[in-house]
Amino acid sequence: MNTATWSLAVEVKTDDGLVMSFDETGQVTALAADDSELLSPGKTGGFLGGEYLLNPGPELAENGGFERPGSFQTSGGWHRDTTAAHTGQVSLCVDVPKKGEFYVRVPLKPNAVYRVTFYMKSERLDGTPILHLRRLDAWGSYILRQANIEYLGIYEHGWVRCQHTFQTLSGTVRGELMFHVVYGRLQGKVWLDDLSIRELPMPQPVAFKGKVIPCQGGAQFRAERNGIQLDATVQGLPDRIVLEGVLWDTTGRDRCVQLTYRLPVAAAGWRWYTGLDRFQTIEPGRVYTNAREIGRDTNRYISPWPYSSIDGPKAGLSLAVPMDHPSVYRMWYDKAGYYTIRLDFGLTPDTKKFPGQAKFALVLGRHDPRWGMRAAAKKYFGMFPSFFEARTRPGATLQNSLNAKIRGLEDFGAMYADRHGGNVRWIKMATDAGMYTMTYNEPWMWRSSLRNAGQTGPLSAKDVINRELRDIDVNDRKDPCLWQVPRGYSVRAFLNSVFHDEFDAPVMNGVRTYRSGGDVLEWLTNSDPKIVGAYGKPNRGLLSWTYEYGNDVKGAQELGGTANGIRYDSLGEWVHLGAENFRREHFAFADIPLTFSYRVGRPCQLGYFCALEYMTFVRREILKQNGITYANGAIDVPWFTWLLDGISREGWLPEMEGFQRIRMLMYQKTCGDWGGARIGRLSESEIERRLNTCLTYTWWPGVDGAPQKTFDQKRPIYKKYIPVLRALARAGWEPVTYGTTEPKSTIIERFGGEGGRPLFFIVRNIGQTPSTISGAIDARALGLFGDQLKMFDVMAGEEIVPLKSKETGKLSFSLRIPGQTTVVVGVQ
Repeated sequence: MNTATWSLAVEVKTDDGLVMSFDETGQVTALAADDSELLSPGKTGGFLGGEYLLNPGPELAENGGFERPGSFQTSGGWHRDTTAAHTGQVSLCVDVPKKGEFYVRVPLKPNAVYRVTFYMKSERLDGTPILHLRRLDAWGSYILRQANIEYLGIYEHGWVRCQHTFQTLSGTVRGELMFHVVYGRLQGKVWLDDLSIRELPMPQPVAFKGKVIPCQGGAQFRAERNGIQLDATVQGLPDRIVLEGVLWDTTGRDRCVQLTYRLPVAAAGWRWYTGLDRFQTIEPGRVYTNAREIGRDTNRYISPWPYSSIDGPKAGLSLAVPMDHPSVYRMWYDKAGYYTIRLDFGLTPDTKKFPGQAKFALVLGRHDPRWGMRAAAKKYFGMFPSFFEARTRPGATLQNSLNAKIRGLEDFGAMYADRHGGNVRWIKMATDAGMYTMTYNEPWMWRSSLRNAGQTGPLSAKDVINRELRDIDVNDRKDPCLWQVPRGYSVRAFLNSVFHDEFDAPVMNGVRTYRSGGDVLEWLTNSDPKIVGAYGKPNRGLLSWTYEYGNDVKGAQELGGTANGIRYDSLGEWVHLGAENFRREHFAFADIPLTFSYRVGRPCQLGYFCALEYMTFVRREILKQNGITYANGAIDVPWFTWLLDGISREGWLPEMEGFQRIRMLMYQKTCGDWGGARIGRLSESEIERRLNTCLTYTWWPGVDGAPQKTFDQKRPIYKKYIPVLRALARAGWEPVTYGTTEPKSTIIERFGGEGGRPLFFIVRNIGQTPSTISGAIDARALGLFGDQLKMFDVMAGEEIVPLKSKETGKLSFSLRIPGQTTVVVGVQ
């Protein structure tokens, strides 16, 4: 790169009037929208960096060894015990049958990271110890929600170290740790000792200042400080400014680096959006963010969507991350007045495909501030259309076995058949019914059966590993926990793929009990299909791809059917995908940059990104076959949905906040629930209530097992709603409604109206009592003109007479809607 210094500012422009200017060191000196300057005078923006070094602060847990009474609270069967201690003379013990809870309270700072450590052991335990981490404001209310950490089994004989980090948000003043034992038969004893709570100081970010060189459509930037080099390109595209680059370590060491990009937007009085329609008015000296918490040992906050929105009188701005550049990131507007995104990267020479490096990409766009987050969402969907293409027919998800038992499933919206074992002939039946058939995949875990363990006490990790090692050459029988897989291949795949903790020990999820398999010990596994290890080429990803999906494809073809693709299960915290993998030989196969552990202070792979390695491979291969990918879960993080054709949640729980949040990730792709609520257990009025709620965001209902007679009894209700759901889904949800309603608490959403698609609006009364709702549609913005427009209530089949509007180009109406009810309005 030419490193000549340029004395004149460099400008990067978009076609929609956004102009960013840099000085010769790479600092952002101006950002204008239609010639209106948006940055605060005298401030600059740009890239900053900081290296995280593990350096715990002073002890916050008073009397953490429980050597004297006080400084903590207990109830029920908790007591100080002198018969067992990790150190000192005393520990805290609970007689599990007597129940009870243990509390400790500590002062906390906002926007900080803390580490809690304690030691635990058990005796004849039948129950699940749970630690609740609560962050509270000055009024004692939760900040977001509590973190619940389950210990699904204690696998070592003697004391086990338990260590977790957690983060705090703005407004946090104190914390509360609560520990108790729940579930199971509630038998045995649990001891705790040596509790420690310490703050983990974060690095102070320092600006990367280097050299800027103009290039076609933008500029190139290089800077280095403390052995960390940043190379970036800033480019103006028609609809956005793109910042792409690579972070390098130049020392050959492991590094934990926070890369920050920020802009000093003068946003006092602007709106920070926390949802499609929810926002906070920005006040100086306060922090505004959106956050979801993930993780098990390292709990961390991330942004729930890959885009954000701040909106002022003249412009809306959105910082965003392309979904195909996954990283651990969070966006916020800070108390110093900077619109900020921060990314956590772990740099190590062991990532052989990119030694000591991490690639990243950011985008900055502008949108119509009148529509806030809705306009930001529409902008993002338009910037990356391939991520959101609705390739498949919309419909509900059901267990494939229902095709063999129930007639007339099309009336219930059935379209996606999930094969979770069972007879391969069900695939042929689904093909004949015009449905998609999906093979169950869950390659982020592996199960050790405990059914024939021959041991009455707890199994340690070493015990289980040694037992599995006996079977690495057993290929004449199948694995009891995985269909059609030779036992030796399965064990080798597990040993090559299992996560390792910071001590290089295999990482366990816990002990769970299943109806079909009894007690199993679940391990976390890296599903990257490229892994080759000490036990050869078998790995957990290829095991699922070859023996689960591959065998379904072959079996279906032999019967004249089609196995269309894969349905992933458990893409979330239920299997602890927020856990950290420190297994260094896995780093060599990674295509996704590493993050780092606040708890340990070392680079690591995030479990979600290990899953992404597999899902990216599968998507590439599936598209070659014109197949599909679907998921149960995948809704709490912003990284998966571009690799999916549809998602479902387990159960059938219609509710607005979840529907809305997931639509913001999926756009017009199929969303719904999977099973869970057996229709035979629900009254007809409850089914109708749920189906009506599903109309609001075209959420497909869960379909679960029941006798043919029950399906026939409920059929008329579904036949009333399913055609309307299908029409809305084909029209496609659009985030910018061009419609408003009064009262403001009403929900209005738009479907269609673009590209020749039919136009619908849904209007929902979220109150409990009937209400008269007034609405207005900006017909001109939708390209609708003339006096011949008609509005009609789709469900009732009745025309809605428009009201005379005081504003030209507005189509006004009034509806009387019962409480908790959605009305579908068609416009022709």
